[in-house]
Amino acid sequence: MRDIISWPLAEVRREQKHATSESPKPVAIDRNHASDLKQLFDVYDKRGRGDIPIFYLARRMAELHDLDEDDLLAIFEGAGQEPRDLVDADTFVELTKFLLAGDPGMKNVLDLLKTRTAEKH
Repeated sequence: MRDIISWPLAEVRREQKHATSESPKPVAIDRNHASDLKQLFDVYDKRGRGDIPIFYLARRMAELHDLDEDDLLAIFEGAGQEPRDLVDADTFVELTKFLLAGDPGMKNVLDLLKTRTAEKH
């Protein structure tokens, strides 16, 4: 089994047990959106290694979707990720669930990202 640094799911689950009602909970993502997110991750992972550092993920997302790289890094850091932490496709889906928490309009962003990615390929 590969040894990678990824989203600390055990810590997240532990914190969820002790979370207040104000703490955001991860949103449910249906299988189609999860599959779409994994396909997006494959676009970000140019080398095809299966994992990429957060800083590179933010850079690729900024390049492909006209987003601000520094804002993306701040969002990921707020979710407990350091710029050099590695993320794989499954972890990217889990991170996205937390990024979408409390913002139902973000589903539209997922659809937009998918559309923009399809247009550039």
